[in-house]
Amino acid sequence: MEWQFYREILRRVSGSAAYIDLETPPLKAGEYLEVSHISVEDQTTAYTNLRIGIKSVGEFIPVEEEKVPAAGEVYWSKNPMVFYEHERVCCRLTGCTSGDVLQAVIMGKLYFGSS
Repeated sequence: MEWQFYREILRRVSGSAAYIDLETPPLKAGEYLEVSHISVEDQTTAYTNLRIGIKSVGEFIPVEEEKVPAAGEVYWSKNPMVFYEHERVCCRLTGCTSGDVLQAVIMGKLYFGSS
């Protein structure tokens, strides 16, 4: 099985939704992603809650959580995570103010091809 370094930078300006998802494209068939680092920041204001997890077929499964994150503070995953084909890395920010500038950085190794 082959692999390559993986880095995805997700940026978004929040709207008036109850929560904002910063998420990667779904992994293709036969791929898996070993994530070593995820960092998330609301560069504008404090917000209510940050959940980092797996999004698959429209379902969100939180793996880690940070309560009442401060504005301009970078929060990161505490443990490595593995994502499998058709899954997405998802950072869900709740309680953002409309117009907030949001960013997530995902780093790890993407595996593909046959073993």
